[in-house]
Amino acid sequence: MSRGGTNHIDDISDEDPLDFFYSQGINLVPRSRIGESFEKILLKAYTSIGEPDAVYGCGSARFSDPSMAIRHLQRRMQWSRVLSISDGTSDDADGSSEHGVCSAMKELGLYNTLWTYLQGLQAREKWLNNDLAAIQYECGWRLSKWTLNCDKASYAKSQTVRVNMLDKFIYSGVQSGLEGDTVSHVQSLKQGYDIISRELRHASVESVENLLSFLSQFQVVRIVEDFFQSVPESLQEFLHKWKAYDRISMGDFKFQEPSLFLRGVLLRSYSEKYPRADLEANIDDIMLELLGKSRENGRLEFAENCASLISGAVTNTERLARKELEVAKNHWARGDQDIAR
Repeated sequence: MSRGGTNHIDDISDEDPLDFFYSQGINLVPRSRIGESFEKILLKAYTSIGEPDAVYGCGSARFSDPSMAIRHLQRRMQWSRVLSISDGTSDDADGSSEHGVCSAMKELGLYNTLWTYLQGLQAREKWLNNDLAAIQYECGWRLSKWTLNCDKASYAKSQTVRVNMLDKFIYSGVQSGLEGDTVSHVQSLKQGYDIISRELRHASVESVENLLSFLSQFQVVRIVEDFFQSVPESLQEFLHKWKAYDRISMGDFKFQEPSLFLRGVLLRSYSEKYPRADLEANIDDIMLELLGKSRENGRLEFAENCASLISGAVTNTERLARKELEVAKNHWARGDQDIAR
């Protein structure tokens, strides 16, 4: 439609959109490439509003590009295939395969292997980009490796860019808390809350799932804050309080897992620094709960990792029986009935 002599670009109701784009001067672009672009736009739109089933109607462009294929498999939580495809495209220029390998190992619970891989990348490249640095910080707190320098400039691609991600401040919050550095501890938690709040302001509210991820992040930071406010006198109160919170459903297991795992890490790290025999049972109970929930949600490899974190010297008969039962159930779910028996 023409208004005041001005031709508006949106007057294409009687013309095929692709033909219209060609008429605008991009006739040298192959038609298939334009189709792929449309499919990618649709894919991004549907995933942004939390419509996982709709992506199957977005064409096949996501399978022709390795990086798109990796993201598709990540959404379907097929982490073994993500690892395989990422390994097969390890010479890509943009580093997406390295991120794919790292994210897959993280979701599979291969934290020790992931830690070694990231250490190798850092030694080779002399730096890690922000995405990989975030994974390294998360891997660090999950493994209770409190030797990372949170102010190290080489953790960012540019020497002038500071790494600014949530897992850095979770890591530094626990690290400084264990060292008794109250100032750094409080500052790290404040920065963690600030990051979540800033991102929440720009979040899509089309899907409840988008909001649940932020609630999960708030919960993780709150756990660190609560824990160091509770030790040593009110530690049992901390455990009872968060066990009660577990009864409130957070929806998908992926939103519950980080807070459960972090509680086990906090108890283990604190017990190693300030030995307390009464904490071992609580640590094992948390790992047993994680093992069971991981299996119920189909994350069998992650469940195996949880089993390996349960104390090998369990002396309590009831806990030993629970551990053996949960491990047997996991073997059965994997199809290893001979081992389960």
